[in-house]
This record gives sequence, C-alpha cells and structure tokens, in this order.
Amino acid sequence: MVDAYIQVLKDSKKLHFTLENFRKIYPDSNIFLVSDKGDNLAEVANKYNCKYLHAETNTGIELSGFTKEQSFEWLKRFKQSFDYAKNEYLIYLEDDVLVRGEININKSWKIAGAQVNIINKHIIDYFEKKYHHKFSTNLYGACGGAIYHVPTFINLYDNFVNMIENDFDFFYDIHKINFGYLDMFMPVLFMANGIECSFSTELTESHRNENWKTTPQPIVHGKNLFE
Repeated sequence: MVDAYIQVLKDSKKLHFTLENFRKIYPDSNIFLVSDKGDNLAEVANKYNCKYLHAETNTGIELSGFTKEQSFEWLKRFKQSFDYAKNEYLIYLEDDVLVRGEININKSWKIAGAQVNIINKHIIDYFEKKYHHKFSTNLYGACGGAIYHVPTFINLYDNFVNMIENDFDFFYDIHKINFGYLDMFMPVLFMANGIECSFSTELTESHRNENWKTTPQPIVHGKNLFE
C-alpha cells in the first residue's frame, strides 16, 4: 500500500484522470490534495476521498524554480501529507501521472525517482564538504511518480528546513545556480543527510519512452499522456 500527495492550481480533466486511476488501484489509501491558491477543490476532494488543503499562498511552477519562501511553503505542505499518511510509503503525484498497477516498492528505498538529470557539480561539492556525506549519485529526477519512505522523511524534516534556510541562497549568490527545483532539491537534501537516492524501477516517462503504453512499469509520468 502507498499513500499520495498532489498539488495543483486548477480543477481539470487531468486531475480527475490522475485521482480516478490512483483510486482504482488504491481505493483505501490516504490522498492529500492541495489547491495552490487556485480553484476550490473541495468537491474533488470529496469525490475521491482526499484530505484537502486550500493554500493561502501560491508556490507556482516557474521555469526559474521556487524562491526560498516558496520552497519553505511547499516543504511544509508536503510534510503535512506525511503526517497524514497511514502507510510506509508515499507517492508524489502530479496531474500528468498515471498509476496503472500496483507498485512493487523496494523496501530499501528512502527516495526513488527517475534519475535522468545531472546535479551541478558545485552543488554536490558544497554539500559533501559541509555535511560530510558522499552522494550516492550525481543524477536527480524526483518528478511526478517519485516514491518516498514516510518515516525517513519525517525524521529528516527539520534538517531539510534548516538546509533550505542556511544553504539555499549560496548557489545563486556564488554560482548563479537556481536551487529551487523540487525534483532536484529533494534528492539533494536526502543525500546531504547520508540517504541513498535510488532509481525507481516502477516509473517510466512517456516523453522519454515511446513504448510506454506496453511497458510493465505501473507508474507513468509525462505531459503527452493526454495527447
């Protein structure tokens, strides 16, 4: 069993698609649904039996990534979903994620995602030197469909908050690197705390895998799911 978190701005066919398909596989799991200061999603939450938060601030999804303040806000909301979770693992959903089968979670996973993008070397060098933990990979990809181990996230949450506070600005100020991409900073924060970032064998991305419709992975992420 796995619980879920999803944050969106608008009520849409994509949101219903994601929630309806997740509920087909996991009818009794807990879902934490957030409106990012957007549409009122109370009826959607009721339809799919979700715990609902209508946020008073907008974090948005910009090409420049989150600001420090938006990162704090997103992390706080994400933490609420872990506190609400009743299972050992949680999936980070977006409205371009299809869960089409039961997820076979490797019990060694603490955070598992796509691992398709390269973490800037300055980021790795900085965290390894400051916190004395060797990164398990130089790749990131905690996009929609990423899997998290609930107790590990909860135990490390205060560390994550402190790192955002103390380390977020360093990269832009010194190297002009924007650190505000959650699919990157979540794996980085885990690895900076000595936690391995794993490759998810359960996830495929439709925009990278042209055969995604016939592959066995139960999680599919990709904008072209709806084309």
